[in-house]
Amino acid sequence: MKSRGLIGGVLCIAFVACANGGDPSYDDGQPGALEGGSGGDGGSNMDSSGIAADTGGGTQPDSGASGGDSGAQGDDGGGTSCSSTDQCTASATMLGTVAGDESGPTETAMGTASEWLRIDLQEKDSSITATPMKLTATLTSPAGTNFDLYAYLGSGPGSIVCTGAKAQSTNGAGQTDTLSFEWGETGGGLANGTDDSATVMLEVRWIAGTCGSTDQWTLSAHGH
Repeated sequence: MKSRGLIGGVLCIAFVACANGGDPSYDDGQPGALEGGSGGDGGSNMDSSGIAADTGGGTQPDSGASGGDSGAQGDDGGGTSCSSTDQCTASATMLGTVAGDESGPTETAMGTASEWLRIDLQEKDSSITATPMKLTATLTSPAGTNFDLYAYLGSGPGSIVCTGAKAQSTNGAGQTDTLSFEWGETGGGLANGTDDSATVMLEVRWIAGTCGSTDQWTLSAHGH
């Protein structure tokens, strides 16, 4: 197709020259007549502005530009989202069930984006002396990325609360966030005769920095 357009262009120039007394330097003030315009397939992709050329072969460059837009997500993880599809529901990531008023195991989790986690704390101490329920949670953000930690206390086992944080920690990137709080009975008094077991929702919230497979936060949580 290009060779035919070239030949057409040569014939066109020759024709113009002959039509004007055989003088090839003749210029009638209409430069477009010498550019081939619609005189051939090759000519149709060329004009002084280059618009037709961009239209004819611009599909791949446009796609490349779009790909560049995706790469611009580097602010929140170089293309990896810092948000999560995880929701504040009963089916959120389960850390486990631990005692809230006596020593027990520490539950742990890791992640690379914002996340909701659930931990159930049971009242185990049945003595007449009051022992408060307690939760301690620690979040360590990766270097260069800032995640904050929030805790929401439910009114009982299975009660999912997602607003009005009971405790929070908002230290900077690469630092450790620790929160701790008590509920139920007041230590040193008599037991209240009520089951103070409860569900606590923990929110790991992305604030700033990159999110990727090498940018993991770690979280640990335990009862009294």
